[in-house]
Amino acid sequence: MQKSSTFQLILLLAFGFAAAAAVLMFAGVIPSPFKKESVGSAGTVVVWGTVSKNIILDSFNSLNKGNEDKFVLTYVQKNAETFGEELTEALASGYGPDVILAPHEIILSQTNRIYPYSINYFPKRNYYDVFIDGARLFETDEAYFALPVAVDPLVLYYNKEIYKTNNLTNPPATWEEFVRNQSKLTSLSDSGNLNQSAVALGTFSNITNAKDIFSLLLLQAGNPIVYFDGQGVRQTLAENLGYALMPAQAALEFFVQFADPAKTTYSWHRSWPSSSDSFLAGKLVNYFGFASEYNYLKDKNPHLNFDVAEVPQQNISKRQTFGRFYGLAIMKSSSKIQAALSAVYAISVSKEAEKIASAIPAVSVKREILAKGAVDPYQQIFYEASIVAKAWLDFRPTQSAKIFSDLVDNYSSGRLRAVEAIKEAAGLLNK
Repeated sequence: MQKSSTFQLILLLAFGFAAAAAVLMFAGVIPSPFKKESVGSAGTVVVWGTVSKNIILDSFNSLNKGNEDKFVLTYVQKNAETFGEELTEALASGYGPDVILAPHEIILSQTNRIYPYSINYFPKRNYYDVFIDGARLFETDEAYFALPVAVDPLVLYYNKEIYKTNNLTNPPATWEEFVRNQSKLTSLSDSGNLNQSAVALGTFSNITNAKDIFSLLLLQAGNPIVYFDGQGVRQTLAENLGYALMPAQAALEFFVQFADPAKTTYSWHRSWPSSSDSFLAGKLVNYFGFASEYNYLKDKNPHLNFDVAEVPQQNISKRQTFGRFYGLAIMKSSSKIQAALSAVYAISVSKEAEKIASAIPAVSVKREILAKGAVDPYQQIFYEASIVAKAWLDFRPTQSAKIFSDLVDNYSSGRLRAVEAIKEAAGLLNK
C-alpha cells in the first residue's frame, strides 16, 4: 500500500474521471442526476445486498413513489457468506448490480470497480453534519467510496449471573479494571486446566471476531493502521507515531497475554470451543461481539442471563470501539450511473435508511437519530457505541485477517519478538 501502488493509480484515475464528469454535469454537457428525468431515461437501478428482501422492498417501494422521475429501485437478496465472492465473479464476467449495499470490507475490496461519489454531489460539510465521524471511512479528498447507511459496533456481552456470584456489580469501563477483575472470573483446575474463562483473547483460531477485536486494540492504542494522509494511502502498523512504545506492540502484548499459561492473566486456550459457543454454554464470562449478534445470542440460549456494555477503554476520555460500516456503492460497470447517483443519495439521507439499518441488523449512522437515544436499554448501548465506532481502510480483508493471525502466532510461539513480528506483518500489508 505504498504511494506508488497500482491501487492508488486506479483510485486517482477513477476520481479524476468522477471529477470531470461532475464538471460536465454542472456545465450541462451531460445530464445531472438531480435534474428531472423520465423513468425511462433514468432507468432501473438493481441493488444487491444481504438484507431481508421483504423488509427492504417496502423501503424501496416508498422511495420509488417519491422519485418516479429519477429512478426505479429493484433488489436482489444474496447470501451474506458468499456475497463478496458472487459479486467479484459477476463483475469479472461483465454482469452484476448497479449498486451494492454491503459492509465496508467488501466495498473497500472492490475499489477498482467502484464509481466514486463526488463531493460535488454531497459537499463534505453536509456529509459531516449528517453522519457520525466513523462514516468518514468512506471519504477521500474528492469523493466517497460509498454513502453510509448503518454501523454495527463491537460491544461487550457479559454473564450477569457470574458477575453477581463474584460480587461484581458493573462491567469494566477500562482495560485496567478489566484485568483487575479477570482473576475473579477465571477458574483453573488443580492441574492448571481452564474450567471457566473470563475472556477469550490471545488466539485467532477459536475466537469469534478475532480480527475485529485486535483491530479495536490497535485503534485504541493510537494506530489507525491504514488511512489517507492527503497525498495517498499510508500504512502505519510498524510506526511509533510519537509514542514511547509502538502502539502495535502494546496491543499485541496485551492481546497475547491472556492465552499464555505463564501469565497471571491466563484465561483462554486454543483447544476450547469458539468464544461465541463458550459464552452461550456459560463457560466464558465476557464475550466481544457485534450489536447484530444480540438476537442470535438471546434466541440460541434464552436461559442465559447476560447484559451488554460498551467495550473497555484504554482512555475513558477518548472512547472508541470498532465498527462494521455499511454503505451504498455504485459499480463502474453500471449502465445507469445517473440513476444510481440519485438513488444512492436518496436512500442514504431518507428515513427509509433507518429501517434498512434495523433490518441488517445494525444502527443508523445519522447523528440526528443517535442523538435522540433509544427506549430499549440494549439498543441505547448500541447507539452510544455507534457514536464512537471506528474502522480502518482494509482493502484486502481476507489477506489482512491472515496477516494479523500470523502476527499473533509468530509472537506467541516465540518465533519472533514483538517488534520483529510487527515489522514482518507491516511488510505483508504493504504488498
